[in-house]
Amino acid sequence: MNENDEEQQTPMAVKTGRELAGLAVVTLTGGERLGRVADVIFQAATGQVIGFLVDRGGMFSKPRFLAAAQVQGLGTDALTITSEEALTETAPTGAEEIIAKPLEGRPVLNQGG
Repeated sequence: MNENDEEQQTPMAVKTGRELAGLAVVTLTGGERLGRVADVIFQAATGQVIGFLVDRGGMFSKPRFLAAAQVQGLGTDALTITSEEALTETAPTGAEEIIAKPLEGRPVLNQGG
């Protein structure tokens, strides 16, 4: 690898929420496509990603929660997880509030206050 190659590569962990939204969620065991990233869930206090809402498709299916710790890999086209069991029906305590309430009309703080 030469200097030009290093300059052109972006670390996979450095992605915006918009870049993550829409990525396929695929299992490592069999390459089964389980859905797509519908939303990114952040921890309000730290700004860290705690997980993702995964849209499984279908008119009557509810999004599933995928904890960030369950992600095995992040590429340009997909998030990889070990198996479908990594997707849960409920988000951790506190995340439901973030997911359920729209941000419009609510005060928003950044790191500068």
